[in-house]
Amino acid sequence: MVTAVNALKESIEEKKFVNGEDEESVQEWSSGIEEIVNQADECMRELTRQIDQIDRNLKHASALHEHKREIELEREKLRQKQEAVERAHAEELEFEKKKLELKQVQTEPPEITAMASNVVKMPKLVITKFDGTPQDWSINKLDAAVRFTFDKLDVIKNELAMIDENWSEWTFVQFLEALEKWTINNPVQGVESSKTKAVATPQDFKRSNPQKIE
Repeated sequence: MVTAVNALKESIEEKKFVNGEDEESVQEWSSGIEEIVNQADECMRELTRQIDQIDRNLKHASALHEHKREIELEREKLRQKQEAVERAHAEELEFEKKKLELKQVQTEPPEITAMASNVVKMPKLVITKFDGTPQDWSINKLDAAVRFTFDKLDVIKNELAMIDENWSEWTFVQFLEALEKWTINNPVQGVESSKTKAVATPQDFKRSNPQKIE
């Protein structure tokens, strides 16, 4: 651009000389043109600097935006990875829990569950010391204690009552026989009985019904 301006300036100077203008006048005009050209050049340089600065700012902003986007992407990747790890850990713990539960069920004896639900807790019988003589014991008094003891047997009293509809007339001896046969027929699982399983029938109690002694 400067070369084109200088060529045009020189062409105008020649025309001024041809038109009869003196050298001083042409030089004065040429100096004014050079000053204007210099100002224009300075403006162009300043404009160029501003454009370069704008370009640099845009590049910086673009790079910053890209950097922020990359950071967000990395942050999202880390979040998804953490969730995947936590989910896998939770699934592993759940699997281990189920495996231990299954192993526990497989290693327990099959009768444990039935034992927990079927064993009937026998009532605790309290035996007090008797300081008297055998003659002081009355069969009638023992027989009278049958009903009181029978009512405290909770669950098994219903099973005992099904053996003989006249259970309310049992003597104490009959009552003891019924209890013994019930324990033989209903042993605690895991505990072997030394007695053979016996089935009590109403005839058993009729045969073992002694005459009451007053």
